[in-house]
Amino acid sequence: MVASLARTSTWILALLCLASPALGALEISSSERSLLADASGFSDAEFDAQQDDVFFDLAGFFDDTASAQISIDDVAGMGFASQRTEVAPQIIEGRGSAGATGFSTQEPAFGGFAGESYLRVTFSVPAATPFALEAALSASAGGNGDSFASLDLSTPDTVLFSGDVLAGEDAELATVGVLLPGISYELLALARAFAAPAGLSTGDASSGFVFSFSVPEPTTAILFAVALAGLARTQRRARDECPCDEGDDVTDCPG
Repeated sequence: MVASLARTSTWILALLCLASPALGALEISSSERSLLADASGFSDAEFDAQQDDVFFDLAGFFDDTASAQISIDDVAGMGFASQRTEVAPQIIEGRGSAGATGFSTQEPAFGGFAGESYLRVTFSVPAATPFALEAALSASAGGNGDSFASLDLSTPDTVLFSGDVLAGEDAELATVGVLLPGISYELLALARAFAAPAGLSTGDASSGFVFSFSVPEPTTAILFAVALAGLARTQRRARDECPCDEGDDVTDCPG
């Protein structure tokens, strides 16, 4: 009975794969990727600030950096960010980093420096589709600095996967599952760093993410289903050719 159910399930899987040529394709609804670098300093009555930002709202390949720095009487530092990511029907992957560093040499002095790397992709699938997600997050800081990194996969109603690290932490994360049709999914990755040396102090921070979110190629899914169907057929043939008589110990049968 169990073998019969297994064979039936295998053939159903094969038929579903053959009837669903779009299996294994993400339908990208929106793609937002941005970099921000900010540097500002106050010294007595002086003010100086710089900002560099990059925004990319298309699918495809994105590779860019942003940086901003200042150096005035008693405050110097910079904020910077980078990202190299790809958004495609079979995979969303890449890496992003953010950093900030600064120092002040006398009081009263203040400087604020920040970097941010951000990715947000929304998508759906036309049929039930398996996925695999792997990620590594890191964050570090010293002096008057702080940082964090995060990666989330969610629907409008449910957080399916969430990982984050604070300054001084690292994490390697992985999960697998099945995406269902008729649902909007969101993948969000963020790295942020901030340094604020005040008075006679320094600050530095950095953070980053590396991840890969993938679904199988349609042909891979079909070949897998066909292979399972072939295996089920081989097992059935071996069982049909089993010389055991009814009532014999089935553990002695080759199938």
